[in-house]
Amino acid sequence: MNLLGLALIFSPVFVLLAVNRNRRRRSAITAATVAVEVDDQGARRTLADGRQEEITWPEVTEVDVFTTRKGPHKAAGGAVVLYGTAERGCVIPLDQIETSGLLVHIGRLEGFRVSTVIDALRADERREEALTGNALEAAMPKPWQTTTVCWRRPDVTGPTPFVEPVDTDDPGSAPD
Repeated sequence: MNLLGLALIFSPVFVLLAVNRNRRRRSAITAATVAVEVDDQGARRTLADGRQEEITWPEVTEVDVFTTRKGPHKAAGGAVVLYGTAERGCVIPLDQIETSGLLVHIGRLEGFRVSTVIDALRADERREEALTGNALEAAMPKPWQTTTVCWRRPDVTGPTPFVEPVDTDDPGSAPD
């Protein structure tokens, strides 16, 4: 088989890889956080493509923190997820929790302890400290994402239905 034959066989694969890469880039750009507002009423996040996520404090049913080394929230290191209903919820990138005042307002949720958020943010650091002296475990790969449930409304049971909006045309753009 000559070089031209090989090029004809493999060129569709390279085209598909390039199209997929560009679709992921476009999805990441449109899903970027433009603004975060947190106040006495609730939290709002505006994305670059104009979509908005919003939740009021009485609607919050669960608060999770995830740290990540992959996906759309990689640059921020993760996010705080405020779950509500299937239509209402908000994802606050970790690099914006201090400037938005999230910790001040979220601390008003009944029974919420801000220390659980801080512990969740330090989970990877604590894991590294625990591995000191154990070469075998230190050589093991780190998880791509770590999620911690920090608070759940006492009168709510079961998993929460809110999921961050995802570009359905690009299966690679799902939150990791």
